[in-house]
Amino acid sequence: MILKKYIVNIRDSFVRKQNIYFGGKDYTKFIVITRSRTGSNLLMSLLDSHPNIIAKGELFRSLDDKSCKEVWDNTFTNMPKNVKYFGFKIFYYHPLDSEDKEIWNYIKMDKNIRLIHLTRQNMLKTIVSREIAGKTSTWTNKRGNNIRINDKRVEMDLDYCLNEFEITQEYENKTRNEFDRDFFMELTYEDLIRDNQKMMNKVFNFLEIKESVVKSSYKKQRSIRVCFAERSG
Repeated sequence: MILKKYIVNIRDSFVRKQNIYFGGKDYTKFIVITRSRTGSNLLMSLLDSHPNIIAKGELFRSLDDKSCKEVWDNTFTNMPKNVKYFGFKIFYYHPLDSEDKEIWNYIKMDKNIRLIHLTRQNMLKTIVSREIAGKTSTWTNKRGNNIRINDKRVEMDLDYCLNEFEITQEYENKTRNEFDRDFFMELTYEDLIRDNQKMMNKVFNFLEIKESVVKSSYKKQRSIRVCFAERSG
């Protein structure tokens, strides 16, 4: 395990140095704005499988005592010449470990950033999915990995769910209002699941990049069945 980590660090260091000398910044930035359990891992995986796109994860989830400016400057560095788009995903409530929220101002000020707003129409399943992920510590589902049915049983208070619906709706509306611009696209989890390739072609058209057949190692988990217990009294 230690040897593998050492090899990965050497490889990453080599790639960074190669990009510094032979790469450039002739690429367009993109950011996926969303919340947890909306299919963001699937979307980023599909984007990253395009030969001219690099899609990273939650780069601003934790700042680790750095400022948003430091992370921002270290994110958009030189990339290989073939990269036409480079971006990451961010949740409405990031960063989690700091009061420094300047990242959102950077996104607002740069009108050339392509923004993809990923939502899930079925908010209840979003919340249930998060509860199951927390219970099982399984936040991603690669092909071949299945969670046992019994491990998917969770109990939730109705008032808690209604409050989560309201919070999510506020986040979604705020995003639409604050980032109303030319380069803004709405995308739902349901559309992405219904037809990966068809929806990704729409995303590529939005990005103004050549369509490409894309694949992902992530798969949709088994359907979630939701039941509420009757209130007593």
